[in-house]
Amino acid sequence: MTKENRLRKRTQIVIHALKNDIDSNPLKCKKVSDIASEAGIGKKRLEAGFKLLFAITIKQYQILRRLEASQQLLDEGAHTIQEIAYKIGYEQPNSFTKAFKKLYGTTPTDWQNRTGQIQDPQ
Repeated sequence: MTKENRLRKRTQIVIHALKNDIDSNPLKCKKVSDIASEAGIGKKRLEAGFKLLFAITIKQYQILRRLEASQQLLDEGAHTIQEIAYKIGYEQPNSFTKAFKKLYGTTPTDWQNRTGQIQDPQ
């Protein structure tokens, strides 16, 4: 039995639609419980189904997509690191910097400098 067969077809459709929504709107920061409620699916079912289908938790996927979006914002060079951190849902710029460095192996400031964009006075 494939992993998809372990989930009801409706659940699969809902989870794929939610993933597409995250992909389309990565800066929209929503709690998993709110997403589940809006989709009419239990939070635990959503979390388990998402992990089963995509081998990543929904929260981790949201963070990944927001960090990917931050790359584009950094490349544009129109925002400071602090502005980008807030824009993608981080209350503390240092938390954003740590998450970015963990994923990409460099700080957002170094990323901007490497791509020739503005320097942040951080």
